Amino acid sequence: MFRNVFNVNVRWWVSSVCAAVMIAGVTIAQTPSQQGDSESESVEARVRASFETQMELQSRRIELAEQKLAKIKQRYRERLDNAEQLIAQQVATLMEDQPLSEAETDSANVAKMQDKKPSTNELENPPASVLSAKGWQLWRERDLDGALSAFEAAAAKSQTDANIYNGLGWTLCNMGKYEESLDAFEEAVRIEPQHGAALNGIGQSYRGLGRLEDAEKALIKATDALVEQFGEETTIRQDMTASWVSLIEVAIERENWDLAIKWAELYLKHKSDDKRIKAALKRALESKQ
Repeated sequence: MFRNVFNVNVRWWVSSVCAAVMIAGVTIAQTPSQQGDSESESVEARVRASFETQMELQSRRIELAEQKLAKIKQRYRERLDNAEQLIAQQVATLMEDQPLSEAETDSANVAKMQDKKPSTNELENPPASVLSAKGWQLWRERDLDGALSAFEAAAAKSQTDANIYNGLGWTLCNMGKYEESLDAFEEAVRIEPQHGAALNGIGQSYRGLGRLEDAEKALIKATDALVEQFGEETTIRQDMTASWVSLIEVAIERENWDLAIKWAELYLKHKSDDKRIKAALKRALESKQ
């Protein structure tokens, strides 16, 4: 009986040890797998985080590109919406130094646009718009007498078009008829108070008459109107600066150094490489000392 009990106990002990060993073996065998799974999850987490960061950066680049494109589209719309204003300003800026070849090119382009045969009535009695276009064409060709006749004929047919009086004003101004040009520009401004080229023309006419104080006031008004309408940066970027540059020059002529410095520094803030304005600022600063 004792032997039987002993044998049972031995068998129970062996069974217990084997079970413990098996359990331990399973535990030991599972540990590397669990560690591998943990490492895999860690690597995946790092890769996933890196991928998400890359996508965020790419999304930001797209956002910046879209913002840049939106600005370009806005500039395009500004130029399109203000085409007449920009053309008038450029005409004013180039009135003394546009090469003849450019005028010939403009004339050729006008001729191409007029392929449609005009009616007999249009030939005998052209509308104000046609006369005005002809006036600008002749003005560019330096035929001031012809331009004057065309603009005067256009003004006789339309007393409500500021651009016609602006053209008449610049023609008279180029002819040195400053009193008459002043009247034409003032009529343009009466019709369209914020007409930038005509406001500039008033300042230029006063300057031609030697009335520098009046010229200065008129040019300040012209430049302020442009800045108010388009902003400083756009006014300079789109070369609508005829009145601005003239204002600096007139201020220097009048030895109004503070005014010259103010507008020159403001100009250079947006176009720092402009040699003409840099020279004007240098002169004003040196003269003020």
